[in-house]
Amino acid sequence: MRIIYTYLFKEIAIVAVATTAVLTFLLVLVNAFKDIFDLLLHDEVSLWVICQLVGLLIPFALTFTLPWGLLLAVLLVFGRFSQDKELLTLKASGIGLLPIIAPALWLGVIFSIISFVNNATIAPQCRKAFKEISIDLIRNNPMAFFTPQTTIEKFPGMRIWVGSKKGTTLEDVHIWRLNENMVPINSIRADSARLDFDMPNERIVLALHNARQEERSGGDVSDVNTIHPGAHAQELPMTISLSDFFQRDQKPRSDRLTLGELRSFVTHPMQLRNENPVPFLTELQKRIALSISCLTFVLVGVPLAIQTQRRETSVGVVMSLGIVLAYYFITVLAEVFKRNAGVYPEVIIWLPNFIFQTVGAFLIARANFR
Repeated sequence: MRIIYTYLFKEIAIVAVATTAVLTFLLVLVNAFKDIFDLLLHDEVSLWVICQLVGLLIPFALTFTLPWGLLLAVLLVFGRFSQDKELLTLKASGIGLLPIIAPALWLGVIFSIISFVNNATIAPQCRKAFKEISIDLIRNNPMAFFTPQTTIEKFPGMRIWVGSKKGTTLEDVHIWRLNENMVPINSIRADSARLDFDMPNERIVLALHNARQEERSGGDVSDVNTIHPGAHAQELPMTISLSDFFQRDQKPRSDRLTLGELRSFVTHPMQLRNENPVPFLTELQKRIALSISCLTFVLVGVPLAIQTQRRETSVGVVMSLGIVLAYYFITVLAEVFKRNAGVYPEVIIWLPNFIFQTVGAFLIARANFR
């Protein structure tokens, strides 16, 4: 029996590490590389800083890919194990299902511990370091704010689009000012703009060349009939404050706090300075719940792999994707209501684990008696 344990443990562990690595790479590639490569292509930052930013994104990606990678490994290994009749042979020799799946359960516990350490400390610290590097880049090179051919949403109450940039000059500049309902109430179009940076006062000063304005007047700003031409100037000065941008990052952000810091804010809410403590409590519970999801996915993945008896990788990927989407749908639901204490989002965050573990235990018990 020890040989079977060792074989299954190594097989699942190797596949889990490989699938986690592939999923992590894809998640970082899809979510971050576009923006990072834009910085690299426009010579905004050095290649070394790019490598740092990518490295800091990996622990955050592992929050999701560790449980998913383990689930995919369980589906692939036990699907093949069942299809090749090896599972049937072991059960025919008098070995129960629970001893056979014990290596997978142990790996679920090990991955949960690794995930907990990552979610509690490593990932939030890396997210904080990523943001600090990004802010330093902005302070040292404010031109990084302006990515050509992209709508710039970094400035509160404002949207900016530029066609191209060269040095401190922007070409084909479009600026929209928004009201509290995010409806444009003023727009400026300029052939070009020269930028000066007043970092001591945390502001950007633009000199817009050949600027044309349009404004909306009247009660209904959504009515196009309220649009009328505004001022036209060969050179129009304009300032953009950066104080809000920098001050927003001085407030405590739940996703950048370690588990110990979150617990401190929850147990001593006076530190939050009248902020709602429920999002911090929800984030604390979320970190623990996502860590346990590794074991949860093993419990639901093993019986599904045994019943489907499919060894194809494509089938395992589709099944794992369905399980992951169903699990994180409820997690996202708790995130939506995290500021509403009456809905108890800190309790909702545990529902996926409760539901999937219950279903998994039922399926394992049924498979054991088949």
